Amino acid sequence: SGIITRSRERGYLQRLTWFRMEQRTRRAKAAFEVRTVAIAAFFGLICMLLFSSVTAYAQEAFGSVVGTVTDASGNVIVGATVTLTHIGAAGKQMMTTNTRFQ
Repeated sequence: SGIITRSRERGYLQRLTWFRMEQRTRRAKAAFEVRTVAIAAFFGLICMLLFSSVTAYAQEAFGSVVGTVTDASGNVIVGATVTLTHIGAAGKQMMTTNTRFQ
C-alpha cells in the first residue's frame, strides 16, 4: 500500500510538473506573439510616416506659365494682357506681354 501511494504521488507530481511547464511554454509563446505584433506595428508606423513625408515634399507652391500670345492668323501680339486665375484660391494675376514676346 505504501509503494502504490508513493508511485501515485510520483505520477501526480510528474503530471503537475508537466502541466506547469506547459503553462510556461504557452505564456512564453503568447508573449513572443505580442512582442512580434508590437514590433511589426511599430515598423509599419515608421514606414507610413516616412512615405507620407516624401509625398508632402513633392508638392510645390510655385509654378510657371510659358507660351506665346497669337491672333487667329498666327501673328504674335505684343502688349497683350494675360490673366492667370487660380480657381482653388480664387486668386488672379494680370500680366502684359513684352517686346520679347514673354
